[in-house]
Amino acid sequence: NFSGANLRGADLSRANFRGANLRGANLSGANLSGAHLSETDLRGADLSGANLHGASGNMLEVKSASFDTWPIVWTQSPAGITTLQIGCECHDLEKWRNADPRWIRAMDRNAAEWWSIFGQTILALVDLSPAFPYGAQS
Repeated sequence: NFSGANLRGADLSRANFRGANLRGANLSGANLSGAHLSETDLRGADLSGANLHGASGNMLEVKSASFDTWPIVWTQSPAGITTLQIGCECHDLEKWRNADPRWIRAMDRNAAEWWSIFGQTILALVDLSPAFPYGAQS
C-alpha cells in the first residue's frame, strides 16, 4: 500500500506493482521503466514526467502496447495533454502526429522505416483508446 506516498524522482524501474495501491501517490519524475502496473490503483496519482519506458500499464491511467521493436506507453495529464512514449522517446502526442521524417530518422537508424509501418496505427490506437487523465479521483 503506497497510497499517498511521495515517490517523486524515485528509481522504481522494473518494480512489480501488480495490484498495488498507488492511489494519490506522487510519482512525478519517477523512473518506472519496465515496471508492472497491471491492476494497479493509480487514481489521483501524479505521473507527470515519469519515465514509463517499457512499463506494462494498468490500462486506465497508463496504457501500453508493443509494436515489433519498441514498446509504447501513453498517459493523459489532468489538462488533457496526451504524452506518448515510444522506446526512450517521450513527447506530446501532437509532436508525434506532426513528426518530420528527419526528426524520426535522427532517433535511430531504423526508426523512420518502423514509423512508416506502425506510426498511423499507433496514433489511431491512442485516439481510439485514450488514457484516463492521471491525477483524477474517479
